[in-house]
Amino acid sequence: MTQLPGPSDSGDLRFDSLGEFRVIRRLGRGDATEVYLAEQESLKRQVAVKVLRTDLLSDADGTILKRFQLEAAAAAGLSHPNTVQVYMIGEQDGVHYIAQEYVEGQNLQEFIRRKGPPNARVGLHIMRQIAAALQAAHEAGIVHRDIKPESILMTRKGDVKVADFGLARLVQPERNLQPTRAGTMGTPLYLSPEQIRGDNVDHRTDIYSLGVTCYHMFSGSPPFVADPSMGSVEKQFDAAPIPLQDRRADLPIALCQVIHKMMAQNADSRYTDSIAALKDIRQLIQALKDGVEAELNFDSFKSGKSATGGALPATRNRGKLIRTGVWACLAAGVLSAILSWLLR
Repeated sequence: MTQLPGPSDSGDLRFDSLGEFRVIRRLGRGDATEVYLAEQESLKRQVAVKVLRTDLLSDADGTILKRFQLEAAAAAGLSHPNTVQVYMIGEQDGVHYIAQEYVEGQNLQEFIRRKGPPNARVGLHIMRQIAAALQAAHEAGIVHRDIKPESILMTRKGDVKVADFGLARLVQPERNLQPTRAGTMGTPLYLSPEQIRGDNVDHRTDIYSLGVTCYHMFSGSPPFVADPSMGSVEKQFDAAPIPLQDRRADLPIALCQVIHKMMAQNADSRYTDSIAALKDIRQLIQALKDGVEAELNFDSFKSGKSATGGALPATRNRGKLIRTGVWACLAAGVLSAILSWLLR
C-alpha cells in the first residue's frame, strides 16, 4: 500500500482514534489496507496509520494478518534515513494497525507522471538513496520483494524513502541471506523472473526490481508491458527489453549498463549484492561531477562485482581528489535542492 499525498476521502472515517492516534483523514486505500493521517497526541506529531481491513481477517489460515504483522516486524527493525520509520504496531477492538512516519510528498510513479523522466544527475540522486535503503534492509536480513515506483516515497525536501514492506521476508543474517520461498505475490511488471516462477529468492530479486524501477524512471515506462495474449506473466521475459540507451540517448552509456546489469534475467549475472550496486552508482555520480563518465572502465562488467570496473580514470591527482570530495558534499545538497524544487 502506498500512501497518497494531500487530502482524499476526507469523510467516511470508520473511527475517530486508534490508541493515542487521533484520525484526521484518509490518505489512500490499497487491496488490504487503508492509510490515515493522524496525530499522535502524546508527541504532537503527524503520523500515517496503516489499518488492515477487517473484512480480510476471515481467511482460514490467517495469511493476510501474518503478512501485515510481518511488514511491521520487518520495517520496525530498520532505522535508516531512506526507509519509512515504523513507530509502533497496535490492535484496538479487532482493528490491527501500524503507526509510521508520515511522508508528505509523492511517490516516484507520480513524480514521473507529473515531471517526466529526470536527467542523469537527478535520477542518480534518487537511485543512490533507494540502493542505500536496500543495503540497510539486506544487511538486516530483509528482502523487500516489492520494489516499484509506487513504493518509493519522495519528500518535499528531496529525500527518498522506501516503503511498503508488506511482502518482505525475514531471513537469518547469520546464514548470509539464504534464499526464502518467494511465491508470486507482488507487482508482476517489477518482479524478478525467479519470483514470478515461484522459485527461492534472495536479495538479488530486489536488485532486479530496482533495475526495472530505474529503467521506468529514466524511460517513462517499464521495460516490459503486460500482454494478456501471452497467457502468463512469465512469458514477458522471453524477449529482451529495448536498450535504455535507445530510449534515452542523452544518458551516459555507463548508467544504462548499470541498470541493465541489475535487470539481468539470471540472478548470477546481476550485482552480487546491493553494496556493489551502490558502489557503481556512487562512482557514476562522481564521474558526472568530474565530466569523465565516458572514460569508466568496463573490463569487469561481467564479473558479477562491478559494472564500472571499480575505479575512475587515474588522471586525477591528490589535490583534485580532495577538491572533489568537498564538491561531492556540496553537490549532494544542490541535488537535494533541485529535487525539492521539482517536487513542489
